[in-house]
Amino acid sequence: LALAVFVAVYAVLYPFQGTYVGALLWKRGLVQFAEVFLASWSGVILFFKTRLLTKQKESMLFDMLPSDISRDITAQNVGQFLQHIRGLPVKPGESFLVNRVLRGLEHFGILGSSGEVAGRLASQSEIDANAVDSSYSLIKVFVWAIPILGFIGTVQGIGQAVGAFSATMSAANDMSALKDSFGLVTSGLATAFDTTLLALVLSMLIMFPMSSTQKSEQDLLNWVDEYCNENLLKRLKEHIAVDLPPGVESKALQA
Repeated sequence: LALAVFVAVYAVLYPFQGTYVGALLWKRGLVQFAEVFLASWSGVILFFKTRLLTKQKESMLFDMLPSDISRDITAQNVGQFLQHIRGLPVKPGESFLVNRVLRGLEHFGILGSSGEVAGRLASQSEIDANAVDSSYSLIKVFVWAIPILGFIGTVQGIGQAVGAFSATMSAANDMSALKDSFGLVTSGLATAFDTTLLALVLSMLIMFPMSSTQKSEQDLLNWVDEYCNENLLKRLKEHIAVDLPPGVESKALQA
């Protein structure tokens, strides 16, 4: 998809090579092609991450733990809650919330301890946070690599201009050759400055939506943590069997 976007951008600008933007992409060397391709790849990654984030937010609207089943979640009715969640039109792998609540209920059904469930949910929270951070590794490399490519193009353009300038000095007596040499000098300087300009612009266009998307995902994880603390852990009721001393009524002790 990134390659398709890359080809589409250059196909659209092909008839406009005479303009500044068209010349910026078509007539400034191979570095420009590499920069635009990495920017296209980054844009495709952010597009799909935005779509996944939208699905994640939609899953927050589901009633994961309906009170119709029971106000308290116990070892006796935890199976009904699990059946309800598995019947929702969303896959656990597509939603941090569904996956977190599902794992918490499964652990509670096996372990029967709310304290153990809290520890497992905290561990799952760290796993989800690390997964979100690692999902931005590739695009962060692109944000770092695009300006580096711009500097490489700058060095190439300056080298080209310096080489053309030496030819200009040697052809000082020939006016036509002098004009051609000055054309090469200005072309090299244009490549030098335009490659860095394009790299910086593309980096900014990637960094702003990347930072916004990353913040939205982190906020989503915070919402999931808050939901589990306020709606899941507080409703877990574990059965504790206690041997009462003779003469003590269990109902009176419970009251």
